[in-house]
Amino acid sequence: MLKDTAECGNLACDDRVDIHTEQPCTACVTRAEDRRADGGRARPHSAAGPDAAPAVPGQRQPMPECACGNPLPKDGSLPACWECLEQQEAEAAGAALAEQWAADESLKAERSAADARLVAELEQEDAERAAREGAEVAAGRGGGGTSAAGRRGGRPAPRRVRPAAP
Repeated sequence: MLKDTAECGNLACDDRVDIHTEQPCTACVTRAEDRRADGGRARPHSAAGPDAAPAVPGQRQPMPECACGNPLPKDGSLPACWECLEQQEAEAAGAALAEQWAADESLKAERSAADARLVAELEQEDAERAAREGAEVAAGRGGGGTSAAGRRGGRPAPRRVRPAAP
């Protein structure tokens, strides 16, 4: 790589000749024409001091960088490099998946609680029915078709189906 001097901002310029085309450097030619148009007047020194090299138009500006150090487009169209963008997308997808998983677990717990309440209600109804039938038998009303089983022709009462315990 050639030395970048303050004299010419073209990195391919070597002694006022473009090393790629072996033609005179266009930046040097333009600068010489500008000096001739100024009438050879001296340029004022910059605020950096008389010994500082003059700023040369066309010199490369530093490329913007991502927080990780990778280069970004000069137009600023991306807030981060592609590696950081992919990592951010993966983190967002992981967070969304974790939220969905938590919601599924919450729904599963709610359903288990509802199933447990239903089982408790059914057991309570069975216990109340058994107590009622026991009271009827003890009171002497248990025979002659007055019980629920007698009214059904000797068939026992149908059992309710309970959901499976989780």
